[in-house]
Amino acid sequence: MEGDEQVDRQYYNPRPRARSPELRVEVEEAAGLMGPKSRVRIKLGTEGASSLSSVFTLCNTAIGAGVLSLPYAFECAGLVGCFILCLVVSSLESFTMYVLAKFSERYDASSYGSLIRRALGKKTAAALSAVMVIYLWGSCVAYLVIVADTFTSLSTLHLGPEAWFSQRPVVLFTTGMAVTFMCFPRNLHALGK
Repeated sequence: MEGDEQVDRQYYNPRPRARSPELRVEVEEAAGLMGPKSRVRIKLGTEGASSLSSVFTLCNTAIGAGVLSLPYAFECAGLVGCFILCLVVSSLESFTMYVLAKFSERYDASSYGSLIRRALGKKTAAALSAVMVIYLWGSCVAYLVIVADTFTSLSTLHLGPEAWFSQRPVVLFTTGMAVTFMCFPRNLHALGK
């Protein structure tokens, strides 16, 4: 019984700890027309992506391929019904983001995985990681199918059905390899360069 209380206390963090900002100085040198130029940047506590790129990544994840199904949803539910459904779903998403933000502040968690690990334990975090891998793999397969269908149709229209890029396996392999190489960087800054 006492061991369970110690485990619960290990994950409970009622007051967030103040993060100490880290000061970093970066010097960039570039060749210009008038000679070499150097630019100094002072960064305060920025380890990950910027706030703007995080917002765009979150919006892209939340909206995702669901936008492609909106016309069909409007056709099935009607104009008023679909607007009501969109309002309900957006309200639920907003409430979920609010709860996640409050709990990440309470547990001093910088990522969704660390929040789950600190709030619910290591086993739940491992199960969540497995679910996320399966979900993301399925999303990648769906996006590859969409890209292959689109490029195959365009290539057949403009280059003819005999062109090598008009064949679905070639498009799937090419885009799959391009996406695979984009998965290797550890953060999103490498894709922006």
